Formats: sequence, structure tokens, C-alpha cells
Amino acid sequence: MSIAGRAVRVVLLVALGSALLPGAAGPPPGAGAGPVLTSLILRSAERRGISLRADIAAAATGINLYRSLAVTDTAILGDFSFQSVMERLACPAERACPAGDVRREALALYHQWWDTQNEVSPGPGPKCRPTLFDFPYQCPRREGLQIAADPFSDSPPGSGYVAIGLFNRIDLLADDGSDCGEYRIVFARRSGQLDGNNRLLVNFEAVLPNPQPATGIAGCKPVAQFWKDLTAVPSPADRVPLLRSFYFTGLPGFPAVVHADHYGTRFYAGPGGVQTRGQVRTNQFGQGPWVLREFRLVRPCPHCAPGFVPDRLAQTPFGGLFGATSAHPQAQAFQDTFVTLVGQLTTGDANTLTYDIPRLFETAQSESCDPGNPLMTCLTQPVDGQYLLKTDAAFKTRIQGLLPLGGALSAEHIVKRAMALSCAGCHQLSSNEPLGAGLLWPTSLEFVHVSERSKETRPGADGEGYEISPALKETFLPYRAGKLAGVLAQ
Repeated sequence: MSIAGRAVRVVLLVALGSALLPGAAGPPPGAGAGPVLTSLILRSAERRGISLRADIAAAATGINLYRSLAVTDTAILGDFSFQSVMERLACPAERACPAGDVRREALALYHQWWDTQNEVSPGPGPKCRPTLFDFPYQCPRREGLQIAADPFSDSPPGSGYVAIGLFNRIDLLADDGSDCGEYRIVFARRSGQLDGNNRLLVNFEAVLPNPQPATGIAGCKPVAQFWKDLTAVPSPADRVPLLRSFYFTGLPGFPAVVHADHYGTRFYAGPGGVQTRGQVRTNQFGQGPWVLREFRLVRPCPHCAPGFVPDRLAQTPFGGLFGATSAHPQAQAFQDTFVTLVGQLTTGDANTLTYDIPRLFETAQSESCDPGNPLMTCLTQPVDGQYLLKTDAAFKTRIQGLLPLGGALSAEHIVKRAMALSCAGCHQLSSNEPLGAGLLWPTSLEFVHVSERSKETRPGADGEGYEISPALKETFLPYRAGKLAGVLAQ
């Protein structure tokens, strides 16, 4: 890294550690030393969405799910490199990195990101610590060893990344049309293709701003039309330049999807100084237990170097808060809040089920395991994500008192529904789980919804692609097709 680049990065990390917003309070109590995102920062939940009716049956007709919603074609994804994404994040156009510094800046950003998984290292910036946001945070993690790797040259072998999916999440478009949803690129570390115990998936989840927010949802119709039109392009080779342009150049009038400000929070001193949309999430298998973590890309000014900061997980409360006898200082407040949300958890299907957990209770990591595997510790000591095993009789009784006598739902069903909406639940723990009133949660691919370890030839798709979960194929993608059609109907 150049001396100038190193200096700017240190300025960024010092700024984050001292104050995340002009006049903002410091880190929440118990957060420990180092920069964190404060509760003043608002963000989108995973299951937010537009208030449009989705006529799923009609919408699915004429929309190819594998061209317009979940692109996993190996013939397309080879043109999406991890290095190109990291270079765009490290050196957005307004930062104007010297040409010879772009790769070095991207590599420095990568190392800073994974240094957050180390307790001790010579690098600047936030380090892993056993408590984050007053919740447990496993430290250190094996993934922190990547500070010595070069993923762009795959050194050592297995350190590189391969793109395994592009996902259209226009269903996450803001109700007021201020943004046009999320557009994701999922990468998998090559080590996982050889060793099932050394997997790492990273999901870049960009929120695309609406350049004409005053027009509301109608301003996002060009984005919806772009994805819909891909259905009519049968050749993967012909779809490559279209998708690359969308992600790296932008549709006419829209910014490129891949930009540092679309994956987190931007701290500028001038007017409109905060943008708080988008995130990067990681699916970490480097050691047990499996954890899903979330990061934000932050920078204090347009020409400043960005940095990754660990953040809370949307709509995923800490499991220990479900115990009425829990010693956690937030347990009572969480339970008092949760009982007011029970009604939200009694309605909806796998696509519309949701509840509004205050950010204060969102955990710092989501732990999962395979309850059917005798080698997994969750059989003898429940991991955090197993909400039902964390919920004691007293809290179950309190929840049950809010449900109709003899109804189709029990307190256990309500807790199971909350768990299904968590990261660990949706990725593994709730697969094929009955949630009461006839609701059966759809099935993942054992911790993932798109796999770097298996490929498939899909009906209606073009050639070979990375395998996606039954949950996506049968439940989530048809629903999202309805939402796509809903935007076009505006």
C-alpha cells in the first residue's frame, strides 16, 4: 500500500474509533474498545419489502427464475471476479486511487476486513473480542488467518474466490421507493470446494438508490424491466455484458451496483451526511460452530479509504434473551418486547412472516449446527441459534397466555417462527420444520442456499449452474417473481 493510502486508512480507523457520527455518542455499554456501529444508525432488515400484492401464479408465467432472479450459470459467473469487486470498493471513482495502487488498496482492504476476526495483530482497526454489542462474539476465528493470503492470485492455493450467484432482490425495495432493492453477488472461497470443513461464503448485498426518489416505486421500473428482459435472452454469453454493465457501470440514470457506499454507512460532514443501506454478510465454516456475521463498509469522506466494521445481524436476536431466568441484562426488556410482537408471528407464510425486533436486541453473530450430526456440539450444549432450547417454561407460559385456547399455534410454534426468521434458522436449524397452522419452513442446502460444492442443470435454465436450495426454487423465487411483476405494474 502507498504511504498516502496507509495514512488515509489509519485516519479512517481512528475516526471510527472515536466518533462514528458528528456529535454521536460512543459505543454502547459493554461493547469494548474499538469501533462499532452505534444504535443511532438505522438500516434495512433482511425481510423488509414493498407493500405490493404479488400474484405469484400470474407473475411466474413469463419470468425465468434462473435468468431474472437467481443467476448461477457457471458460464456467466466466470466473468465476475472477486478482485474486480474489491477494487471497486477500495477505490471508488471519487477517491481516485493511482492506477498502480488499486490492487494494493483492494488487498489492504481485504486484510483489514479479516483482521477483525483476530484478537491480536499488528494491523490497525477493529479486532475480534469476546463481547460485541453486549453479546458473545467468538474470538479468534480461523478466518483471521486470511490476513496472510492473497485471494487475487490464489496464494496459498485455495485462498481465491469464485462467484457462485447473482441475486435480484427487488422484493426488498423500500416502501417509499427511496431505494430499488438489493442486488447481491455471492462468492465462495475455493478452499471449500476441496474441503467441507474449510468453507467461507461472502455475500455482497448492495442497496441500489433510486435516483429519482420523489417518483417513488415507479422510479425503479427501469431496474425491474432490466431483470424481466433477461428472461428473453436465451444465451448466457449474451447476458454476461448486460449483467456486468448493471453491476459495474449502471443502467442509464442509475449508479453502478458495486460501489463502496452501497454496502454500509457513509459518514460525510456535509449535508445528507449519512447513508445507511446495504451490508456484506459472511457464512463462516472455518471452525465450529458455523457462524453468520455481518459487516458494514464505512468511510468518513469521499476521498478516504473505506474499512469493514462488524455490525449486528438484522432480525436475529441473541438466543440467550429467550430464557426467563437468563442473567443477561437485556433479557427482561427483550421478553417484554417480544410478547407485544406475538401477534405478528401468528400470520403469514414463509415469504411474508416477519416481526419487528428492535435493533437493541439484534445479536453480533448467529450460531448454527446440525442437530442430526453426533459430532456437532449442539447435541449436548445448544448453540445460540437454537431459540427453542433456550426458552424456559416460564417464558413459554407467558407467550401461551397470549394465544387462543385450543388454537392451531402454541408458544413453541411462536418461538420456532422467530427462529426460522433468524440467520441460523433460515440457513439450517429450521429446514423442513413444522411451525404450526400448516406452515412448514422450506429446506436449505445444509447451511447455504447456493452451494459452491455442487452444480445442477435446472429446468428452464441454460446449461450448468451452482445448485440452489429447495427453499429458493419452490418458495422464495416464485414469490419474488410476483414482486418483480408488481413493480412493473406501477
